[in-house]
Amino acid sequence: MIDGQIYFLASPKRAHQAALVELFGIFYNTFKGKKCKPMVAPF
Repeated sequence: MIDGQIYFLASPKRAHQAALVELFGIFYNTFKGKKCKPMVAPF
C-alpha cells in the first residue's frame, strides 16, 4: 500500500529466490555465533 492505494506486485522469479538463498547462506555463516542475525522477508 502506497499513500492508501493498494498495488499488486508480481511474485519474485526463481532466479531472485535462488540469489536470496545464496546471500542468506553467506550472511548466516558470517554472523553465526554473533549478536547480529540475518532475517528473510517477510519477517
